[in-house]
Amino acid sequence: MRAIFLSGLLLIFIISGISATTITFEQTGTGVAQKRIVEEAKSYLGVPYVWGGTTSKGLDCSGLVFRVFSDILNRSLSRNVESLKKEGKKVKGDLLPADLVFFDTSGGGYATHVGIYIGASTFIHAASAGRKTGIIISALTEKYYKERYLGAGRLLDAGFPLVKIDIDNRKTVQSGYPGELSPGIPVYFSVTGSYMSSDFIEFIAYRDKKAVIEKRIRLSEGETPAVLWFIPDKGRWSVMFKSTDNKKIAKIVFY
Repeated sequence: MRAIFLSGLLLIFIISGISATTITFEQTGTGVAQKRIVEEAKSYLGVPYVWGGTTSKGLDCSGLVFRVFSDILNRSLSRNVESLKKEGKKVKGDLLPADLVFFDTSGGGYATHVGIYIGASTFIHAASAGRKTGIIISALTEKYYKERYLGAGRLLDAGFPLVKIDIDNRKTVQSGYPGELSPGIPVYFSVTGSYMSSDFIEFIAYRDKKAVIEKRIRLSEGETPAVLWFIPDKGRWSVMFKSTDNKKIAKIVFY
C-alpha cells in the first residue's frame, strides 16, 4: 500500500473513477468556530439542570459541552469532567472564547465542574445548586468560582483535519478535528491504492484554470509517506492527481 499526503485549503474533494464522494468544509476566518460554539452554548440558556442530560430538555455541565461541540464540530467528547480536562491543550496565556474552564467543586483536588468561556471573564455552564440553576452565565471573578478554579483547556487547535482516500475500497474517511479552514491552515490527505502500477504520481495545481505547479511525486511504501505541502493564495484553485499513464485519480477544488 502506497500513500501520499497533501496539506492546504480544502473546500470540495471528488474522487474520479469510483463512487462519487464529496466532502465540504467551509472557508472561514480565524475565530468563526469559537463564535459558533459560544452562540450555540448561549442558545441553551435557561435549560434546566438534569444529571446526565445531553438534550435541550435538560443538561449537566459536561452534557452542555458534549452537546455544543458535537453539534458545531461533529466532535464527540468525554462525559467525565476530569477526563475532559485532559483532552484539550492547557491554556497558559489569555483565555479565548470556547476554551473550557474547570473547577474543583468537591474539594477533592480534581475537576468536577466545567463551563465554556465566552469572553469578558465570563463563562456559560450548567449549575446544579445556588441562587440559579440550569444553564446560566457566571463570572470567573465570583468568589465561589475564583476559589475553585483549576485552569482552562483549549480544544480547537488540538489537531488538523485528515481525509483518508482508500481507492481500492472505494471510500473516504474524514477524521481528526474538522475545525475552520483559512489560508495557511494545514489539511492533510492520505491517498492509498495498491492498484497503482507506477512508483510515481503526477500532481498538478491550477489557479483560475491555469496550471501553475506541476510535480511528479514518488510514492513510498509502509509508514514513511511522500510529503507535499501546498498552501494556495487568493484565486480559485484545483489540484489534480494522475497516474503516470494519465488516468485521473483524484481532484480537489479550492476557493
